[in-house]
Amino acid sequence: MIAAAEHANCAPTELPPLADYVDVDALNTLFGDDSPMSPALASGTLEFDYGDLVVEVDTVGTVDVRDSE
Repeated sequence: MIAAAEHANCAPTELPPLADYVDVDALNTLFGDDSPMSPALASGTLEFDYGDLVVEVDTVGTVDVRDSE
């Protein structure tokens, strides 16, 4: 995940696999490119823990990453 790597100031390969923290297929279905299987979300956000980080994605395409508290 590029946003998390930029936040952590490291290479993406230095981070744990995203699939260990979230269902990547479900994430892509909800917030990825339009596809016939994607739900019609007018708006929404999803927040999840990713190692020592918290990631928030929304239907507009914004990805925010912050340190866990």
